Formats: sequence, C-alpha cells, structure tokens
Amino acid sequence: MKIMTTSENGMRFLANLEGIRKSVYDDFNGKYIAFGKKPIGNPTIGIGHLIIQKELYPYYPQALTTKQVYELFKKDLLRYEKAINSHVKVMINQNQFDALVSFCFNIGINGFIGSTALRLLNKQDYYGCSNALLMWKNPGLLIRRSKEKKLFLS
Repeated sequence: MKIMTTSENGMRFLANLEGIRKSVYDDFNGKYIAFGKKPIGNPTIGIGHLIIQKELYPYYPQALTTKQVYELFKKDLLRYEKAINSHVKVMINQNQFDALVSFCFNIGINGFIGSTALRLLNKQDYYGCSNALLMWKNPGLLIRRSKEKKLFLS
C-alpha cells in the first residue's frame, strides 16, 4: 500500500483543533490527581507538542517563532503518520488519513492501535469506523470527534 502523509488541509484542520501556542502552557488533558483536586497538567508548546522530561523543560525558555512551531508540528506528525500507515490495512483516501492522524494525535498511538475504530476500518467498515471515532469523547471532545468524523466521511 502507498505510504501516506498528512495533507496541507489536514495540517490546518489539526492545527485549528489543537490551537497554536508559541509559549509553554499547561495542557489539562482531562487528568485529575483525585476527585476535587487540581488537574495534572502537561507542559505543552506549539501545536499540541507535549514536552517530555528528556527534552528538558528549559529547552523552551522563550516563545517559539511561527516557523519553529510548524517545524516541531511536522516532526511530531511523523510518529502518527507512521502508526496509521503501519496499522491500517485497507485503502483510505486523503481525508480519511487526515482524520485518523488527528484522532491518533489526540488519543495517542497505543489508543489508536487498540481502538474499535481501527478494528472496524480494517474490516472495511468505514461507516462503523467513523462512528467509533465518537466513542473517544468527553463533553469537551464531542465537537472535535464530530469534526473528525465529518472529515473522515468526506
């Protein structure tokens, strides 16, 4: 099968969903220490780039330029594109690929690999896959999942 990459439209779609932040911010990501406690944040920068400990937080002491934001974003996309290219065993179009990149970017590679959406897609149940995207939602993600489903079906 042909190796696919995220289209320019897909990158704009995902950047719009994630937002663009040139400085480090705390991405809440829906995780709590315990009921009633403060949320656990994830240091994040650019377009949803989670800063992992080995990168060293001080690596981003100042705001990134727009060019740096997009360079980091394109580098991050490679992991998700590889996961989709490796695990999707049926033909998909560019919009479907872009929607899956967005989905995988948000739920993580392990979440994608174990998802009902991938299982149904690999059975050639494209509509079932699009509905399964909606399983990965909380009230804050319902709009995102609906947009990913719409893109997948287009």
